Amino acid sequence: MARLTTYQTDTNVTGADKVIGTDTDGATKNYTLDSVGEYFTQNNVVTVAGQLSFVFEASASDAGNGQFFVNDGTGGIPELADITKLNVSTKYADGPLLEQMLNEIIADKFIIVEARNQNVKAVLTTQSYGVNASDNTYKDITVTVSEASGGLEDGKVYLLSKYSATGDKHHTHIQSGASSTWTVAHNLNKKPSVAIVDSSDNVIQGQVDHTSLNNLTITLSAPTSGKAYIN
Repeated sequence: MARLTTYQTDTNVTGADKVIGTDTDGATKNYTLDSVGEYFTQNNVVTVAGQLSFVFEASASDAGNGQFFVNDGTGGIPELADITKLNVSTKYADGPLLEQMLNEIIADKFIIVEARNQNVKAVLTTQSYGVNASDNTYKDITVTVSEASGGLEDGKVYLLSKYSATGDKHHTHIQSGASSTWTVAHNLNKKPSVAIVDSSDNVIQGQVDHTSLNNLTITLSAPTSGKAYIN
């Protein structure tokens, strides 16, 4: 195998590009960047502060850690506007508890959005919540829905985060030129939550550093253009 330094640097990174690695059995394998990103998102390995991700499972009987179903999981796949109850796992996919953070998110209004399609989203208001009677690792959240668009899809990843009121409490940063470091002046006088998408509206991960109550920087693994939704 040639020295790594002799390989050409790829300046056009795409999700179909591959990296080489070793699985848990010791076998050497190729992994696409899309698959690595999907793993990070699905398992909450790298997340934006105040945000949790879950995989939608239509049937309650098939649901497990790190997943959610809706309307008691009778197997239907409804439009977001038709949700009356979210049944959400209180554990990450690999087992640790996430209930404390989940309780903070669902305390009042919160947002659900498809991880790779920002057009599929809804604002939900919590009416009540408690432990699921059939599975105490799940929480039942009775909700009313507003501002809904799109529907759920089995096996897709969805993000839950606190809802921030409209007005002067949110900011959208547009990064027109590709850069690995985005400098954002949001002027919200707080340390807000941040959701990042690339120019194709795919959710991406980055390191967020709050340099002050009105400014932050986002550091990405490669030069990228897109938007940051600051709440």
